[in-house]
Amino acid sequence: MATQGTEAERRPGTPPAPAGKHGGPRRPSPGPSELPSTTLRDRLVLLLTNGMSVEAAEGYCVRQGGMDLDTARRTVAEARQRITVAADYARDEQLGKAVMRLDDLYAKSIAAQDTRTALQAQRELNRLLGLYSPKDNADGDAPTDAQEALGRLELIASYLLPLKLTDERYPVEEHARLASETIRTRGV
Repeated sequence: MATQGTEAERRPGTPPAPAGKHGGPRRPSPGPSELPSTTLRDRLVLLLTNGMSVEAAEGYCVRQGGMDLDTARRTVAEARQRITVAADYARDEQLGKAVMRLDDLYAKSIAAQDTRTALQAQRELNRLLGLYSPKDNADGDAPTDAQEALGRLELIASYLLPLKLTDERYPVEEHARLASETIRTRGV
């Protein structure tokens, strides 16, 4: 069986790409500007998740990465955004695992004719998926708990977002955390 060469090997007069570790063409190594920022950003994610403050992380970028303060702030904001996205992903993943486990437990309980365990698994699944929460009021007469909570959250957001503690794309919870951290460290 004949193997076909790469595009460079098929064109006459073009030198073949240098071979990598496993015989294929080598990928270009990252440039000097790519490697430190990625490594520094990953290190920042670890430091921030281990409790380093935002101000200390910005100082770390200035000292270790040789960045100016604005670049350091953008880099820290990007690392914090990555943490937020990862947390949302991990929550969805854990929710999916929990649903699958409860479905599996329910199926095994039914197969074993253990209705008590099957009912407990179904109740837990219903609670996990929020199937017991009150439905939106069709008449619109009285607000539901969910509508009240949403109203409170919007009110809190209207107080916190004008303070510009962080990027407005972050959830309100992050704005509240930063406000409480600022009050704790600097006082009222």
